[in-house]
Amino acid sequence: MNHFFLEDTARQYADRPAVISGHGTTPYADFVQMVQAMAAHLSAQNIESGDRIGIVASTSLHTLAGVMALLRLGAVVVPISTRFPAGQVAHLLSRVLCRAVLVPAEHSHLLSETQLPFLLTEILNSTAYQRNELPPWHGSLNTDATIVFTSGSTGTPKAALHTLGAHVYNALGSQQNIPIGTNDCWLVSLPLFHVGGFAVPIRTFLAGASVALPAPGTPLVDALRQFPITHLSLVATQLYRMLRDEESTELLRGLKAILLGGSAIPRTLIERALGAGLRIYTSYGCTEMASQITTTREITVGELATSGRLLPYRELMIDTTGEIFVRGKTLFRGYAEGDTVRSAVDEQGWYHTHDTGFLDSAGRLHITGRIDNMFISGGENIQPEEIEQALCSIPGILQSLVVPVDEEEFGARPVAFLWLADGVIINEAHVREQLAVRIARYKLPVRFFVEPPLEENAGKLNREEYRERASGDRISQK
Repeated sequence: MNHFFLEDTARQYADRPAVISGHGTTPYADFVQMVQAMAAHLSAQNIESGDRIGIVASTSLHTLAGVMALLRLGAVVVPISTRFPAGQVAHLLSRVLCRAVLVPAEHSHLLSETQLPFLLTEILNSTAYQRNELPPWHGSLNTDATIVFTSGSTGTPKAALHTLGAHVYNALGSQQNIPIGTNDCWLVSLPLFHVGGFAVPIRTFLAGASVALPAPGTPLVDALRQFPITHLSLVATQLYRMLRDEESTELLRGLKAILLGGSAIPRTLIERALGAGLRIYTSYGCTEMASQITTTREITVGELATSGRLLPYRELMIDTTGEIFVRGKTLFRGYAEGDTVRSAVDEQGWYHTHDTGFLDSAGRLHITGRIDNMFISGGENIQPEEIEQALCSIPGILQSLVVPVDEEEFGARPVAFLWLADGVIINEAHVREQLAVRIARYKLPVRFFVEPPLEENAGKLNREEYRERASGDRISQK
């Protein structure tokens, strides 16, 4: 790589739209000028290649330009969630030795507990900084580029360090399965501090396509009305909600591709989406592989009931216990802690995902659960994901989470948290009857908790938090 990839794209497609937002349409020529101005100013502030710089990753034009400016300098971008409290922000930034933080003015309160210097990205957007000299590009695909904190379902977030090449090859492999061109526009519907959200601008900028940046809190249907979207990333709950509305369904029907991820997709939802004429793709991925690993190719119920086939530049293996191992050009370098990077691969270079699954005769991946989620009840192994999939096959249940709670006789028993469709009232006896024909009786949850609706952009659910909630009362045998 002789030049920064965004600059290469801008030379080819100077007049094509790079970013479409509430500020209007920003062509590649103008966007790259903004990025270079920011990079030059940051360089004048002694930000150098290899420096770890936090950025409060709101979904805005200036924040996205700030991310690209840091990559242009060869700095390591550390995206920080806008949802974290100030104390957690300070802790995460110190864990990976960030030198400074970029923050939009409206989120400056998140830095109240950090002593790091910070800069406002709105100020960096000033054309006055264009007089600063921009250092030449000395990076490569091997340059450290990001530290993305995992959204893991248990425990403290890990700090996954990726090279620029990991993100580039993730995008290139995705492009071979779901093509995007210069007339296409991918909506940033996931936050930039999530690896799936971060992957969208990399994917689109490499292809000369556009990214759409809705204002925070904009409902998906409003974003689809406002922007010329052709591609969209969703989770199952978002898709379900949009399919309830005729206008939303019609807007989705006009898209070239809807990429589904985040959790298993209920078969009933797949059938409903296909019946509505939607072009959907299911996928499997993880932070450590810079996002997608497998994705479906064919738009059929049989294909979409799987997590799809391996994308280019990745390798995948199922070991004798059913655990999924991955490696390839999208693999992260390891977990950052202080000034060290802890490798997380075995002697053959495989990353052990702790997810379990199998490949069918067509090479399609089926996910069955996670090793660290399994628990033993009365001497029997219970995989929560099996119960969750069975629950989500019951009409009216949008999402479920099953956790173990301690019990004297059996050691542990399953408890289920449920997210229901609007207007649905749960009948526990009916749910138990439905489950009893799908799973073994010893796997039936002993208690159900009905939860309020999830936020539209809710992240991965933290199993440990829900386990603590469920353990507030002792469980008696039922």
